[in-house]
Formats: sequence, structure tokens, C-alpha cells
Amino acid sequence: MKSHGKWIWVGAALAVVATGATWGYVARSKYDHRKGFPLLNEIYATNPAEVRDDGRVLMGGRSPAEYFDHVLLLLKEQFVDPIRDETPLAHGAVTSMLQSLRDPGSRFYTAEGWKRHLAEMEGEYEGLGASMVILWKGEDADTQLPLTIVSVFEGGPADKAGIKAGDVIEEVDGRWVASRSLFRELAVAGEKRRNGEITEEEYQKEFERLRDKSLNAISINRAIEILEKPSDEPIKLTVMRNGKPVKTDVRLDSGQFEPISKEGEVIRIRSFGHGVDVKLADLIGSSESVTIDIRNNFGGSFEVMERCLALLIPKGEYAKLLTKRSKEPAPLSLSTGAEKIRQITVVVDKGTAREAEVFAAALRDRAKAKVLGGETAALGILCDRFTLADSSGYTITRGRFADLSGTLLYSMQSDSAAKSEDAKKVAGGASQ
Repeated sequence: MKSHGKWIWVGAALAVVATGATWGYVARSKYDHRKGFPLLNEIYATNPAEVRDDGRVLMGGRSPAEYFDHVLLLLKEQFVDPIRDETPLAHGAVTSMLQSLRDPGSRFYTAEGWKRHLAEMEGEYEGLGASMVILWKGEDADTQLPLTIVSVFEGGPADKAGIKAGDVIEEVDGRWVASRSLFRELAVAGEKRRNGEITEEEYQKEFERLRDKSLNAISINRAIEILEKPSDEPIKLTVMRNGKPVKTDVRLDSGQFEPISKEGEVIRIRSFGHGVDVKLADLIGSSESVTIDIRNNFGGSFEVMERCLALLIPKGEYAKLLTKRSKEPAPLSLSTGAEKIRQITVVVDKGTAREAEVFAAALRDRAKAKVLGGETAALGILCDRFTLADSSGYTITRGRFADLSGTLLYSMQSDSAAKSEDAKKVAGGASQ
């Protein structure tokens, strides 16, 4: 924990650099277009840093540590007001640091948000009633950061409003969520104008539309803040589904769901929260066949997921994990396991994510389970959770799950070298 302070301040320097580069890009764009086309810094437009022949990355001719020391010194000596509370700087630094990883599993939470995050695993939610992630797609000018629904909590506000796993939040109460650069869309319109595909008048209308959209935008982080808290009145949401906008009204609320329950002969696991493994053992009992429904299961505790697996498959290797320390996925094994293998059916959907995906893959590979339901979220990642002294917290992706054949259960667009060209969704080719 002692290293947290160092990394927080290093992140602060990087945040300052990213912000400066962003506004430099904005200023240049305003000059180019001569009409003051606005762009929020949440679009994440950046200018490249200097990369030396030896691979060393310099910012303004300085190493990251030197750059940080320089910025920190300027803040202490020249900022107009005294900095009495450095907590906001630290929070901003960690937020920017984790966002710069372009990873859906790495995120900073305020104390209030961290409390909600931990409560979700135990079946409590506030706000939309859905698990959301920011997905990084594309490169440079084509970068997109869609705020995507991973799983929908049954009976919650999102479920009642018809929101589905895979939907992308486009607008919140009529305000566009700034998830991509509008300059790219303007450039496409400009190219069409030059090619004679649209008239000058049509181009100007597109320009005005995009400018108004940008002026009325909110940041992704602000959208998350709104959607994670109850609301007195219904809010209007626009989501993109299969490339088409879907509008709905939703009243953000608080509520609960049962992490595990039995409906007829089907055991429903909605999250791998505390005590789910104990309850699963009771529900299985002496049954010769078991059907487990993990649709809209966003994951949860890795340790609880493993203990659930130990009730259903033999001890030994059940999956693999790709980490920074392993060039190839390393084995994941159970020290104890089931002595009797039952006939198992597991039901998945696009809301089956993270630990739930490796759970399904392990049942398929080790217990010859029948997997029904089609593709899953393809978000098979293992996240570590850290609580900070002020009760805020953050998650970091420690590894990516793979099945026994070594096929990654993660296929989001990523800059990571760990991404597999043939990454498949766990149920993609296994459904029967």
C-alpha cells in the first residue's frame, strides 16, 4: 500500500499532460474550422509524446517522473490559491491513470461509488440497475468509448424499461454522452461535400447539428454518476442497439435481487457474491442432473466462483489465466472438487460476463456440460479490488481468462498485445 502515493502523483502528472494535449487539439481545431466547433476534453483527443530510439517515452523532453516533479513544483509555487486538500488531485490522478489503460475492468470509484460497487455483488443496487463498462474501440481520430450495458439486474429499473445487455448509452435526458470525437463525423461530411455527394447547405446543416450536439454533451463520468443514483423523476434514455437508437423512460431506483435462487428445477445464479457457494451446495443436494442459469450474471468474487465450481467438477485444472507474468495462459486449478459428475446444463446470454464466463467454460470442458443460450459478453477478465484509506477504491484487470484449450474468453477491441486474434466467446461455438 505504500506505493499508492507515488503512483497517484505520477498519475496526476499524466493527467495534466493529457488535459493539456487535449485542449491544444481543441484550440487547433477551432482555428482550422474558424467557427469555434467545441469539443469536450472527455473525448480524449491527444497529441503523441516523443519516443526515443531506445523506446523511452518523453513528454516535453522530460521523463514522466521529471515531468511530474516539474508540474507538482509549479502547483505548489505558482497556483493562485493554496492547495489545502490534495485528495481531489489524487482522485483525479487515479481516475486518469486507470482511464489511460483503455481497459474495461480498471476503474476508480469515489467512496460512495465504491460502496455501491461492493454492494452489487451481494444483490443490492442503486440507479439504473445494470452493470456498465466503458469500452475503448478504434485508434486516434476513430477512438470510441461507448458506455455499454454488460448485465441487467432482473426486476430493476433497466429491466423494466426494456434495456438489454449490449446496449450503448447514447443520451441521458436528451444530452449526448461524449463517447467519441465529433470531428471524425464532420470530416466525413466534409469529404462528401468535396466529392459532390452532399451540397454546401447540407454540409452546413450537418455542421450545426454536430456543434449543437457537442454543446449539449455530458462527459462519460458524469453520465455514470447520474445513472448510479436514484432519481425522483423518470429520466429519458436513448440507447443504441444494433446500430439503431431506442428511446425509453426509466426511473432510477434502489433495490435488491437474490444472488442465487431456485425456480422450479433451475438454479439461477445472478452474481458470485458472499455465501452463494454455500447456498448452491444446498440447492444441488443429491440431484443427478442440474440446470444452472447464469444469464445476466456480471461476475463477482473469483474465490466464490471457484468454490461453486468445486461442487460440480473434479479437482485439477479447469481453465487458464493470461497475466503480465505469463507469455502464455497459465493453468488455474482446484485443490478439491466433486467426486461425482452430474449431468449439467448451463444457460448463458450476452449478459454473462467475467467470472461467469469462465464458470460456464469450465463446466463445459470438465463436466461435459451442455451450454445453451448463444454468445456471452466476451468480457472474461479477472479484476483485483483495492480499498483506499478514504473509503474510495479501484479495480485493476489482473488477467484474462482462457478455456482449457487456451482460447481467450475476451474479445473486446483492445490495444493490448494479450488480445488473441481468434478469441471466441465462451458459448460461441459450444451451444447445442
